[in-house]
Amino acid sequence: QKLNRALASAGRLSRLIDNFLDVEKLAAGKYEMDFARTEVAALLDKSADAVEALLTDKNLTLHKDVAPDLFVYADRDRTI
Repeated sequence: QKLNRALASAGRLSRLIDNFLDVEKLAAGKYEMDFARTEVAALLDKSADAVEALLTDKNLTLHKDVAPDLFVYADRDRTI
């Protein structure tokens, strides 16, 4: 499970770096984002997974309390 989270985080980080390194697209106004309806709870779960090891090392607990029907329009690859 930790390996899967690490791989997912590495993939997300790689995509983020690729996007930010493409300065020409940014300068030309051709930087595209893929907005989709996204559950806020799912975004929080991904965020919590990303910091779980840090929390465990410091003996901290993260509690999430969000309405299950709360959505935002976001680019999933660039949100977490």
